[in-house]
Amino acid sequence: MVNKLQAPIVNLNGSSKDELLAGYRWTYEALETAILALQKTMPHGRDYPDGTATLMEAREQHIARLRAVIDVQRDIEHIARAVLNQ
Repeated sequence: MVNKLQAPIVNLNGSSKDELLAGYRWTYEALETAILALQKTMPHGRDYPDGTATLMEAREQHIARLRAVIDVQRDIEHIARAVLNQ
């Protein structure tokens, strides 16, 4: 996650608060779908017959991808809350 996220400032010349929130809601839900899909594709030992080390590395890589998506989802939630509080 970025140290300080820059949320848009709702103003008369920009997107409306409702438009911004709708976009962030849609993005958050899409990321939730991606997280669920990633959780269902955790590497399984039966697909890595060459040994535990390969499986463990594949799982570590998979968890890193999952964490990255979760981090993006948290960023989106933080930005949406900032917009909501304006």
